[in-house]
This record gives sequence, structure tokens and C-alpha cells, in this order.
Amino acid sequence: MIKSRPIKDHHYSHRTKKGKAFTYWYTTDEKYFIGDSPGMKARKSNPTLTMASLIGKSIIDNPWQEWESENAEMIISRTNGIPINYLKTTDQEKIQFYEDTALVDVYEHLTRALAPDTIITFKMIAAWHDMVFKKIYPFAGKVRTVELSKGSSTHHTEWTWRMSYLNGIDGLDRLVQKTSAESINDIEIISLKVAEAVPEFLFIHPFREGNGRIGRLLGDIILAKNNFPMIGMNLMTDELDYLKRVREGYSKNYKPLEEIIEEKLIERIS
Repeated sequence: MIKSRPIKDHHYSHRTKKGKAFTYWYTTDEKYFIGDSPGMKARKSNPTLTMASLIGKSIIDNPWQEWESENAEMIISRTNGIPINYLKTTDQEKIQFYEDTALVDVYEHLTRALAPDTIITFKMIAAWHDMVFKKIYPFAGKVRTVELSKGSSTHHTEWTWRMSYLNGIDGLDRLVQKTSAESINDIEIISLKVAEAVPEFLFIHPFREGNGRIGRLLGDIILAKNNFPMIGMNLMTDELDYLKRVREGYSKNYKPLEEIIEEKLIERIS
């Protein structure tokens, strides 16, 4: 299993000095806030700022909770739970734009560079995650170290991906290796294979962020290796229905997702 390594500092933007004491300034959404002193590596690599140069700048309270944690996965926005990121933003739309742009680049790279006889492994999937998210998150390509929850308990849709789910990574590794080693030309069979692999991946939820994107990428690569059109980018057109079908796969009921995959493939082929 790939280990997640904690970060030692948060790379401040500027510092001010009064006597022998320094104040460290950080930025989020182009606004400044004061944070604790970072590690020595960051301290040596950033400029000293005068108080005069901060005049006219927006100064806010620290928008991040768990700021003192050395594990970047723990540091999230107080307003919407977005993890700390290299874009220095709490804007979900901005992050999604960068994620989508990077994902398209990885799609293009993999479809050019991945040989048809390549056996997919979990290590390879982690490398794809790193390729997509390395300029966005400090934990790109690493197995998550925190539990994740999504949904609302008041609407009975809350789901928690527990740490114990990561024990399934070895089984997922065997599944994708076996599936990617097969040569499939039947539309019903390939639909079922993708409908098995994607929910198994998403049930484990191996990464802190981006599991949905990487899960659909995995499905598309399996399709492309067998000369079928890629459809992952189109599966979210009816988001709630897609997610409901995926959740059925958590219980080994792959038929609902298989049906929509086959439907999308027929649309693309015909």
C-alpha cells in the first residue's frame, strides 16, 4: 500500500518583522491572513514584507481549520470543506476548472502512450492520480489517511468511506489486472467489466480527492484498450441516477450501472 506522507509547512507568502520577531502571512483567494511560523525550508525561500506594503490588501481570519496539522489532508476550508491546495483557494468552481483541465490532459496522454497490452495495476492508477492532481493538492497520488463523508444524514444519503475500506486495495489491484489482461469485443461483457471495476474502486475511495474522476478514467481506459469508445466524461449528465447506480455496485449489484454503460456505448457506436 502506498503511504501518505505529512507536510511540514504551509509555504507562507510573506513575512513582516518587528524587532527580532517575525509575523508570517499566508494567502487564500488573494487575501492575507496570519498563521503560525512555518518550517525552515519555507522560511528560507520567501521574501520579507514590510507592513507598508500590506496597506490596502484584504486581511481576513484564517479560513482553514486544523491549520496546525502536519497532515495536509486534515486542513480544510471552514466554509465548504475544500482541502488545502496549491491554488490557495476555497473556490470550488476554480478548483474544478483546474481539475477538469488536468484530467483532459491526462486522458490525451494515456490514449496516446498506453499500449493495448498494458496490464493496469493500482500503482499505475495512483500514478494517474498524481498526474492529474500534482499541481493542485500536496497529497496527489497517495492513499488517503482520513475518513471521508458525503451527503446529508437528514436525507438518509450520508455515506462514510472508512479507513478499513482501504484493505480492499489488494483485491482491487487483482481485479483491474485481470480485467485489463482480457481481450473483449462483446459490448455486454465489456459493459459488465467496467460496471464491476468502477464501483469497486469507488467503494474503496483510495484517494483524498478526485476518486470520481479517476474511477471514470479507469473505466474509460478499460474500454479504450478493447477498442470501445470512452464514455466516462458523459456518465455524470444525470448525476443522481449515476451515483445511485454506483451505490448499487457497492452491494455487488452491477446490473444498474452496466445498463447505463451499455446504453452510452450503443449511442457512441451507432
